Amino acid sequence: MDVQPEVSFSIQLAITIRQMQERDLPLLEWHGEFEHFRQVFRRSYQDQHSGRRCLLVADCNQYPVGRLFILYESRNQYLADGHQRAYLYSFAVLPLFRRQQIGTRLILAAEEILRRQHYSRATIAVAQDNEGALRLYQRHGYTIFGEDDGRWRYTDHRGMTRHVYEPCWLLEKTLTGDE
Repeated sequence: MDVQPEVSFSIQLAITIRQMQERDLPLLEWHGEFEHFRQVFRRSYQDQHSGRRCLLVADCNQYPVGRLFILYESRNQYLADGHQRAYLYSFAVLPLFRRQQIGTRLILAAEEILRRQHYSRATIAVAQDNEGALRLYQRHGYTIFGEDDGRWRYTDHRGMTRHVYEPCWLLEKTLTGDE
């Protein structure tokens, strides 16, 4: 039997950070991994039209390989007050695309949007057991200012209410124009 040698090679892929479009909604489920968030994604997309949110995706060949959402105003004024402070959330990058600066680019794009809209602070939450994400945020200038019990609920794609308990660190960054 003639066995071919192992061959290694690299490829380059173009990634575009852009605002989410309706056609992205089913693709954000990432082949079923996030289908339980179908209604959450749809509601967030609808809020984007009213100006309450901005939803960013990292697009690779018309497929969202990363996402980061911005909430401008929340009931929790420490997270987003609609004037000075906005909340970054639903941050994820497909595992195959991690460690390629996509997460960093999403964060930088969100911060630039906030600066252009004259926000002076960005907040983000991270699960207390997610040390990798905490390090990423801290590398980008976010500091812990509190914690949250991480209790929330949502309606999944089957209409069932799901309860989440994920204790989080709350982080904040002061945005300046020279970054």
